Amino acid sequence: MERSVSRTGKHAATRIVVVVRASGRVEVYSRPTRQSVAAKTYSRGYAGAVDVDLGPGDVLVVVRLVRGPSGRVSGAFSVVDSEGREVLRAVYRRLKVRLSRGDPSYSWAVERAAAALGLDKYIRRYNWGR
Repeated sequence: MERSVSRTGKHAATRIVVVVRASGRVEVYSRPTRQSVAAKTYSRGYAGAVDVDLGPGDVLVVVRLVRGPSGRVSGAFSVVDSEGREVLRAVYRRLKVRLSRGDPSYSWAVERAAAALGLDKYIRRYNWGR
């Protein structure tokens, strides 16, 4: 979990955790539940950790977004299954989400997380093919 801004304010980094439960419920964690030794990317802001219990069929999506000096946002989506394995990684650049590695059958989790965060209006296209 992170939300930090550079000293000049031109760069910003955000890391948010989204849990998609097997029942279809979506939980968004944008604030850390405990402070940790994890360093933040930029000098101003906070970083921490969140404790989440995943049941069978639950999926965790870690969303990392970075805003550069020109205002362009890029980032990555990492999908972790209930056993703690990263099963999909997708990158977000130029209003497109593209599969980087992993199983594309978990692409629904990325789309649900983007919709829960309100990012779907900033995504023009999804590319889940190889």
